[in-house]
Amino acid sequence: MHKRNDLLSLLKSAIALLRQRGERLVKTSDVIRVAEGVFLSNRGMNVQLSRNAGFGRALSRFSDQLGISHMGSVRIRDDAGNRTRSATWAI
Repeated sequence: MHKRNDLLSLLKSAIALLRQRGERLVKTSDVIRVAEGVFLSNRGMNVQLSRNAGFGRALSRFSDQLGISHMGSVRIRDDAGNRTRSATWAI
């Protein structure tokens, strides 16, 4: 995962872009797509080692600084069609 300040800057930029697009409710997977260009699930990986879960933890940790609120979780498909879950955020 990225260093703390780098990660916060990356998340701020991704959230700002999503807001510019008019998004008000986004998924962690949307933030990952903006930040990294693709979202692929980490199927079978320990949640502590999962890069995607790390993004989710960072969104939670920095939610006040990002001005976002956790709204729940939904079932989605990643960019390869694999089923997974993603947190939703009001931005």
